[in-house]
Amino acid sequence: MDRCMNLVKKFAYGIGLDASQALAMLAMSYQVRPMIDTEPHEKFDDDLFVIPDICMGRGNDAEEYRVALPGYLLDASKLDESRVDYYLQVSLRVASTYLVHLKANIDLRYNNVGMEYFDFLVSKASCVSQNYKKQFAKGLYYGYLCDYHTACCLIVPLIEQFVRGLCVANKISIEDRNGLPLGLGKLLNKDDTKELFSKGAYFEIKALLTGKKGLNLRNLLAHGAITDKDSDGIEFFYMWWFALRMVVNLRMVNRGDGSLSEAEHSIA
Repeated sequence: MDRCMNLVKKFAYGIGLDASQALAMLAMSYQVRPMIDTEPHEKFDDDLFVIPDICMGRGNDAEEYRVALPGYLLDASKLDESRVDYYLQVSLRVASTYLVHLKANIDLRYNNVGMEYFDFLVSKASCVSQNYKKQFAKGLYYGYLCDYHTACCLIVPLIEQFVRGLCVANKISIEDRNGLPLGLGKLLNKDDTKELFSKGAYFEIKALLTGKKGLNLRNLLAHGAITDKDSDGIEFFYMWWFALRMVVNLRMVNRGDGSLSEAEHSIA
């Protein structure tokens, strides 16, 4: 715990003067991606590592967006279907002992983070179609106000729509043999769908939104199965934070250039 709090203090000293940058740094302070052998890291626990700086760039541009702040990294190359429970246990622990404290520091630093900040972040996100950016930004804003349950009610259906739109754009059927829409879990289980996503993004979306092994938030929200007590759980904070990470820098699709233009056209 002391080690966590030392990282929180470093974050508090380094978040700077711009709220948009602070939110982006919060989003990137925990990453689930394959570990790069040559990157500096320190083992924290099993496959969880502390990395000395937060990278918010891609490929050759990464150095331009490197920020000298520490964060956690879970090695996604070690994750598979049998380790969903492990991923959730580690991620929810990181959320409750680390990410919530980072957000609290942002709350203290910036008295008035309005909708315009979230509109700006979502405007840059290729995983949210133009016709749905305002709704997604509103969900992120509600989460910033600590209403994580309402935030997830807005955000989760839009993540599902992104998945369906990406499938349609790649000519993958989203219906069963009777012409009825496939459930999100069944759609994600299709081999063709799985190949569309980068490994970490696929694993996380499936673990958070679907399945007996996962949190199954998509179905629980859709069927009104969340009690008042449930709505205060760390799971909803983490879902909100994951959505923030999506729009800031989460390589969703399994393509070299990360292009989502086809999906955007189909979602709209």
